Amino acid sequence: MVVSGLLMAGIMVLLRLPVGTVFRAFGADKIFWHDLIENPEVYRSVGLALSNCLAAFCGVIYATVNGYADMNMGWVLP
Repeated sequence: MVVSGLLMAGIMVLLRLPVGTVFRAFGADKIFWHDLIENPEVYRSVGLALSNCLAAFCGVIYATVNGYADMNMGWVLP
Protein backbone atom coordinates (compact mmCIF):
# COMPACT_ATOMS: atom_id res chain seq x y z
CA MET A 1 0.00 0.00 0.00
CA VAL A 2 3.00 2.27 0.36
CA VAL A 3 3.59 2.05 -3.39
CA SER A 4 0.02 3.09 -4.18
CA GLY A 5 0.32 6.05 -1.79
CA LEU A 6 3.55 7.16 -3.45
CA LEU A 7 1.96 6.77 -6.88
CA MET A 8 -1.01 8.91 -5.84
CA ALA A 9 1.29 11.58 -4.42
CA GLY A 10 3.29 11.56 -7.66
CA ILE A 11 0.14 12.04 -9.73
CA MET A 12 -0.96 14.93 -7.54
CA VAL A 13 2.44 16.61 -7.98
CA LEU A 14 2.37 15.97 -11.74
CA LEU A 15 -1.02 17.65 -12.08
CA ARG A 16 0.30 20.79 -10.34
CA LEU A 17 3.23 21.16 -12.76
CA PRO A 18 2.91 23.00 -16.11
CA VAL A 19 2.58 19.63 -17.88
CA GLY A 20 -0.35 18.80 -15.61
CA THR A 21 -1.94 22.11 -16.49
CA VAL A 22 -1.85 21.11 -20.15
CA PHE A 23 -3.48 17.75 -19.32
CA ARG A 24 -6.21 19.46 -17.32
CA ALA A 25 -6.78 22.01 -20.09
CA PHE A 26 -7.46 19.17 -22.54
CA GLY A 27 -10.43 18.04 -20.49
CA ALA A 28 -11.79 21.55 -20.09
CA ASP A 29 -11.45 23.27 -23.47
CA LYS A 30 -10.03 21.57 -26.57
CA ILE A 31 -9.88 24.76 -28.65
CA PHE A 32 -7.78 26.54 -26.03
CA TRP A 33 -5.66 23.41 -25.72
CA HIS A 34 -4.76 23.47 -29.40
CA ASP A 35 -3.71 27.14 -29.08
CA LEU A 36 -1.71 26.46 -25.90
CA ILE A 37 0.78 23.92 -27.24
CA GLU A 38 2.42 23.19 -30.58
CA ASN A 39 1.88 19.43 -30.92
CA PRO A 40 -1.21 18.33 -29.00
CA GLU A 41 -1.07 14.73 -30.26
CA VAL A 42 2.06 14.05 -28.21
CA TYR A 43 0.29 15.14 -25.03
CA ARG A 44 -2.79 13.13 -25.96
CA SER A 45 -0.65 10.00 -26.45
CA VAL A 46 1.18 10.53 -23.17
CA GLY A 47 -2.12 11.04 -21.36
CA LEU A 48 -3.54 7.81 -22.79
CA ALA A 49 -0.37 5.94 -21.86
CA LEU A 50 -0.53 7.25 -18.28
CA SER A 51 -4.19 6.30 -17.92
CA ASN A 52 -3.50 2.78 -19.24
CA CYS A 53 -0.60 2.42 -16.80
CA LEU A 54 -2.88 3.43 -13.93
CA ALA A 55 -5.52 0.91 -15.03
CA ALA A 56 -2.88 -1.84 -15.17
CA PHE A 57 -1.58 -0.85 -11.74
CA CYS A 58 -5.12 -1.06 -10.32
CA GLY A 59 -5.42 -4.57 -11.79
CA VAL A 60 -2.15 -5.57 -10.14
CA ILE A 61 -3.29 -4.23 -6.77
CA TYR A 62 -6.64 -6.01 -7.10
CA ALA A 63 -4.95 -9.31 -7.95
CA THR A 64 -2.49 -8.88 -5.08
CA VAL A 65 -5.22 -8.23 -2.53
CA ASN A 66 -7.35 -11.18 -3.69
CA GLY A 67 -4.39 -13.50 -4.18
CA TYR A 68 -5.31 -14.50 -7.73
CA ALA A 69 -6.31 -13.12 -11.09
CA ASP A 70 -8.73 -14.66 -13.56
CA MET A 71 -9.60 -13.67 -17.08
CA ASN A 72 -13.33 -13.79 -16.28
CA MET A 73 -13.18 -11.43 -13.28
CA GLY A 74 -14.26 -8.29 -15.17
CA TRP A 75 -17.29 -7.22 -17.10
CA VAL A 76 -18.36 -9.00 -20.22
CA LEU A 77 -20.08 -6.75 -22.72
CA PRO A 78 -22.35 -8.47 -25.23
